[in-house]
Formats: sequence, C-alpha cells, structure tokens
Amino acid sequence: MKNRTILVFAAILALQASAAISVAMVSPPANQTTNLTQGNFFNMTVNVTCSGTPCGNVSMVSQHNSSGEIGGGENGPLAISAPTIVNDYAAVTANAFAGAMTIQVDSAAAFSAGNEILVTQVQNASAGVAGAHEFATLLGILGNTLYLTIPLANSYYTSSQNSTSATAAQAVRVPHYTTVNVTATGSIIAKPWDGYTGGVIAFKANSTVTVTGSINATGTGFRGGSGVSGAQTITFAYQGESFTGTGASSNLSNKGGGGGGFNNFEVFSGMSGASGGGGGYSSTGTNGYQSPEGQPGGINGSTYGLPALSLLMLGSGGGGGGTDNNGSIGNGTDGATGGGIIYVSADKVVVTGSVLSNGANSQGSTSTYAGSGGAGAGGSTRLRANNLTIGNRLVNASGGTGGCSASPYCGGNGSTGRIRLDYAALSGSSGQPSGYNGSAPLPPGYVNISNASGNYPFYTTSPQPQYCTLSAGQSCLVTWQVNTTAQVATIYLLRGYARSTTQSNASTPSTVVVYARPGPRGVATSKSAYTVCGKLYFRISAFGPSGNPVNAPINYKIIDAAAAVQQDRNVTTPGGSYYGTCPLSNPLARGEWTIKAMSAFTRGLGSFIAGAGNAEPWRTDLALDGNKVKYRRGENLAATATVYSMDGLGLESLLAANRLKMFIDSTDVTATASDLGQGSYSFTYNTSSLGGAVHSVRAFANTTAGVQVTTVKSFYLFG
Repeated sequence: MKNRTILVFAAILALQASAAISVAMVSPPANQTTNLTQGNFFNMTVNVTCSGTPCGNVSMVSQHNSSGEIGGGENGPLAISAPTIVNDYAAVTANAFAGAMTIQVDSAAAFSAGNEILVTQVQNASAGVAGAHEFATLLGILGNTLYLTIPLANSYYTSSQNSTSATAAQAVRVPHYTTVNVTATGSIIAKPWDGYTGGVIAFKANSTVTVTGSINATGTGFRGGSGVSGAQTITFAYQGESFTGTGASSNLSNKGGGGGGFNNFEVFSGMSGASGGGGGYSSTGTNGYQSPEGQPGGINGSTYGLPALSLLMLGSGGGGGGTDNNGSIGNGTDGATGGGIIYVSADKVVVTGSVLSNGANSQGSTSTYAGSGGAGAGGSTRLRANNLTIGNRLVNASGGTGGCSASPYCGGNGSTGRIRLDYAALSGSSGQPSGYNGSAPLPPGYVNISNASGNYPFYTTSPQPQYCTLSAGQSCLVTWQVNTTAQVATIYLLRGYARSTTQSNASTPSTVVVYARPGPRGVATSKSAYTVCGKLYFRISAFGPSGNPVNAPINYKIIDAAAAVQQDRNVTTPGGSYYGTCPLSNPLARGEWTIKAMSAFTRGLGSFIAGAGNAEPWRTDLALDGNKVKYRRGENLAATATVYSMDGLGLESLLAANRLKMFIDSTDVTATASDLGQGSYSFTYNTSSLGGAVHSVRAFANTTAGVQVTTVKSFYLFG
C-alpha cells in the first residue's frame, strides 16, 4: 500500500511538472522600441498560455526593470587617491510638506535632472523630526526649485539656521557609481556641517566598493562650543551644538551638546575655569572636570536617536572650557566637533582600510587653571551590501577623547555614535556593535509596477496581480492601464510575469523610451536674436507635446562673452513666446553671448556673436535626417550643419579654412564632411561602432577671433 501511494504521488508530480506556462508581450510589443509620453496612460497587455497538463489558477503581474537600491551606475567607476568630497549640498530655504513635488534650495547649480538626492531634517528647534530623511529623484530644475519624480513622504522645515534655535534641512546629491576604489592614499570625506549644509557622505555603487584608504566623516558633524579666551563676562563657556541649534553660555547640556565649563571673569577671585562636557548621541558623554577650586564643569550631552538609524543624525559637539582671571593665566579651549553621517549602498563592500564617523578629540588647555573643551560624539554609519566584508573593528563611530591640561582636569569624553549594517553575508565586525542588522539592498532586476498613484517610474490603476484559470491549450489576455511618470529621455524594459503553484515564466521584455510630458516639451531661444542701438532683442518659445505653443514658467539667463550674467529673470510664455530685451554691456564683451532658458523639465540654449562683422559665424543649425532622433544600431546617420552670419547669409568655405568642426560624441568626423554650398555642410556616419543608448552630434564654427558658435543634437540608439 505504501509503494502504491508513492507511485500515485510521483505520477501527480510528473503531471504537474509537464504543465508549462508561456508569457508573451502583446503591447508594447517585445523586441522593438516603443515611445511613451510622460504623464500619459498606455495599455500593457500580455498573453499567457498553458501547455502540457492543466496549469490551474495562474497569477500575473506587470513589471519594469529597476536598478534596485544600489543605483544604476550612471556616474561610472570612481577611483580615489586623495581626500575627495563626492557629494554636493544645498540648504532647504522653504518648508516642504509631505506630498509636495518640489523643494526650494539656496542653490541648485550642482544638481541635474535624474540625480538622486538625500533630503534630511538636520535640526528641528521649531518644527519637524530631526533625523527624518528620504531619497528622491529629480525630475527637473527651474531656478533654485528642485522638481521631484514622486511626492515627499516626510515634511521638512527651515527657519533661523545657524542659531541657538535652529530648524534646518538640506538636500545632498547622491552619486551612483559602478565601482568605487579608495586607494591607500585616498579618502572620501564630507564637507563639514556649517549650520546650513554638510556633514554627510552618501553614495551608491552597483558593483564593488573597495576601501583600502578611508571613508571618513570624523569631526564633520555638530560643532563644539566655544571656549572662553580673554575678558568675557560670562559665567560659563558655550554649549556644544546639537539637533536644536548652537549652544549658549551654560553648563547644562544642549540636548546632545555638552555643557560649557565654569568661566572665572573676575581677576584675583581665587577661582579657575572648568572643562566642558562631552557630546552625547547613542549614550551620554561624560561630564567636564571641575576646576581645581571646585567650580562646575560642563554637564554631559544627552542620548538621542534610534538604534536602527531610522533617524539619520549627526554626532553632537562638546562644550567649551572656561578661562581664569580673564585669560591672564590661561584660556579655555573649544569643544570638539561630532561625527558626520556615512551612507553607502552597494552590491559588495570590502574594507581593509577604515570607515570612520568618529567624534573629534578636544584640545587640552595650557593651564590647569583654564578649562579644556569637551570631545565630540560619534556620528552615524549605515553600510548596505549583499556581501559586506569589514575586517575587525575597521568600521567605527567612536566618541572623541576630552583634552587635558593635566590629569584629572580634562574635558568630557564624547559618546559613541550609531552603526547599522544591512547585508546578506557578513565577514568581520564593527568597532561599536551594530545597533540594528537589516536585509541586503535590493539588487538590479525587475519589480512589480506599483498601484500607488504617481509612483515613479510607472504606476497602474489595474489590479496587481490578475488571475486566470487555465487548462492545457488555453490562453488568456491580461491588460493593465499604466501611467508613465519616468523622466524624459529615459529607457525602460517592461515585461509580464506569470506563475502557478508549480510553474513560473516571464515574457521577453519590450523596450520603451519616455518622451516629453504634457506641458513645456521644449524651451528654445530664438534664432533671430539681433542687436539694435546697443540693445539685444530675443524671443524664447515653449512647446507642448505635439509641438503646440504653451504658456510655461521659465527662467532665463543672458551670459556675455566674458561669462558675466547680464540678465537673470523668471518669466512666462503667454501664447507660447516671451519677447525680451537686454542692454548690451559697455564696453561690449565681444564674442559669443549665450541665452540659457529652462522650464522645470526642459532646457533651451541660444547664442549670438556680439561685436562681429556680417562675415563672421553668428549661428549654426544642425539637422539629423530631417528631425530624426532615433536610429537602429548599424543604421547610417546623415547630418547637415548650416552656418549663418549675423545678416542671415550662409557662410561658405569654412571647411577649407579649417573654421568648422563636426563631431559624433568626442569623435572628430570633420574630414568626412562635404561643402554643399550656401553655408551648408554634411556628413554620413554608420552607428554600428557606438555603444550605449544616448549620443550627440556637435558642430561648431570659429570666428576669426577664435570664438566657437556651437550647436548640438542628441539621438538614441536601439537594437
């Protein structure tokens, strides 16, 4: 009976194993490229077929490719052999509430569309949650406004930065590398926190991060309190900075900031200065030592934050030391700075050097009658990798050591910081135990299209998953209504995925390219800019998705040939165009002037030659097979450049005079170009040798003064 049961069970397994599920993309079709319009819905349809034996209940989901939580490697490999800051920082200048799609910053110059940023609430004296943070992707930039691809999950507040009652938030650009190699002489460092920005190292890598040198945020966190030097009629030195602001004159703790030591400002009083307290974070610091006569030292900084680093915070500063007899015997020293924040997410991290977010040591005073500053607390370190190899005690967030004039007259020691390790495999241990061990970051692959409205890069209003019950030989069509929220000019893979209780399969993916969303598709400066009586006249146009003129908010800058900004304005384009004037500088900056115009999502560029004769190049047009922007790899590309003078006539013989150059990416193809007459020049290029998806054609003509009049066109390769 037992053998018979086994045989029946084996037969059932054999029948189940013979069932097969196949999935085919119907729309968008597989093995070809489909254009999608940003902001529009499209139908994603798959055909699921069962063969062999019945497949039963089959679930189906729509998916897109994803770089996961380790980035897409857009910034390529990074090799570091000297101290290097890899991040850019901007202070948030207006409150940004949960659900908002924009962030106002003091300067967006270092940011570009497609960048990932880390937004963090650094201080919260008046509002917000200190340490609240999230990663966001930039859809575009207009002036100093960052436009996001998805709404903010948290609220971020700002007021009275760099004060004793500070509320401050910042945005940090997070680069995406393929590999990172920090050599023995190299170190990745942070810009020190200055009350507005800094204190953060954050990057991602989709391959291996090798640290033979260091990733070092030591002493880049909250600042230490000032020690007293000379004649200052205050009772105590200054507290260390913490998450509610800089310190005041007090020996009490400033949240995590250490208290200031007693200050003797009375000459011949028989009292001395005392030392500052150490900064706190994961625990309290230690108290600053009293003066030889027993006057109080600074109180230790308090504990704050969470072990799991769900609040990402800087380490606090130590309190300053007091002086004696108005500094006639010795001056108090400053409290030391806390540790900064380190966030690294990669496929693999190998540390044989060090990863440090330590608090800084304080300096001892030169006299036992003057107090020493307290040390800074360690900061925050979070390392995320599938394979994490960190050696023994090479990853540290130690507190600093308080300086001494002579034992025991020392500043307080800083608290340790916080460390979190997320991994699938771990070798080694950190200097301070990880307060929380989480799962490894998601690797590149496919993820289900979200049902959350507005989700980046796609969301669907259809159920996920959907179901069919299939017998052998049966098929079912499944359709999802999908909206495209992805950044313009990005490329994605879409696929259907189906599974039963015993089988699963995925379709061959389809490739989609995201084109401009409704609203301003293009912003372009007029090619008929001209000068009359010392004034520039120009037009800026904005176009919708079908080429129709639209009214859009734009920012434009007019930059003269000496790189000076002559005009910087925010305007709109009623009826699709803005007409403006700009007085020309006197004396005139001769050469190429540039007009840069941009909306939140697109940019335009125009130029003209100021002070040039009519026979000089003034503007250059460039056409690719008409207005073609997409080519199959191996297809010939035909480009035609036309060079005009200021009077509108085409300039001939520039090739013969070596005053015209034409490029594919960085490859000079001028030698293959032909002079067509009347100012037009052309060349043909086979695209089979080009790698990657996005490329450019560039043509520039030189004036006799050597000024370049340039135009650039981009195109996409597929296949």
